[in-house]
Amino acid sequence: MLPTFNSGDIVLVKHEDHFKPGDIIVLNHPTVGMVVKRVKTILREYLYLTGDNKRLDSSTCGEPLSNSLAEGRVFAVYRFPFNIKLLPAITD
Repeated sequence: MLPTFNSGDIVLVKHEDHFKPGDIIVLNHPTVGMVVKRVKTILREYLYLTGDNKRLDSSTCGEPLSNSLAEGRVFAVYRFPFNIKLLPAITD
C-alpha cells in the first residue's frame, strides 16, 4: 500500500460490515492471510480490491472476494515515533 502506508506502520481498524469504494480495509484472504487494500468495486456481496502502488500489482487484486472476509475499515495509521495520522472518511 505504498505510498499510503510504509513498512512498520500500524493500522487501526474499525470493525464494519459495509464498505464503499475508496475505503481502505483489512481482509483475511483465504490463501495469503491478512491484507490491507483499498476497495475498488463492490458487486453484490463481493469486493474487488486494489493497491495504492501503481508500479506493483498484487495477487489479491482483481479477484472477487467475499465481503465476509473483511475484518474492518482502516481509520488511522500509527507511525513510530509518536505520529498518528487519521484517515479521512469516505462519504457519498
